[in-house]
Amino acid sequence: MDNPKALALVPAVLLAVGVLPLPYGYYTLLRLVVCLTCAFLAFQEWKTDETIKPWVVVLGLVAILFNPVIPVHLTKGIWAVLDLASAAVLVVYWRGIGAKA
Repeated sequence: MDNPKALALVPAVLLAVGVLPLPYGYYTLLRLVVCLTCAFLAFQEWKTDETIKPWVVVLGLVAILFNPVIPVHLTKGIWAVLDLASAAVLVVYWRGIGAKA
C-alpha cells in the first residue's frame, strides 16, 4: 500500500457512524475493523526508523480497546464518547498532525 495512513479513514468513519443506534452486529463488525486496522497501522509505524514511536502506543491502545476477542463492556454513552475520541485520533493520525507525515 502506497500510503497506509489513508486506511485510518475507514475506521474513523465507521466509528463516527457508531454513535447512532444500530444493530449489535454493526458494533461487532466495528470492533473487528477498528482493531485490525489500528494493529496494522501500529505495526507500520513500528517499522519506521524513528526511536520514539508514540503512534505505536496510541494505535495499539485503540486496537486493544476495540478488540473483539476479549470485549470491553461499557455503557452506550461511554462508548459514544470513546467512538468519537477514537475517530478523532485516527483523523489526527491520517492528517499527520504531531507525527512524521
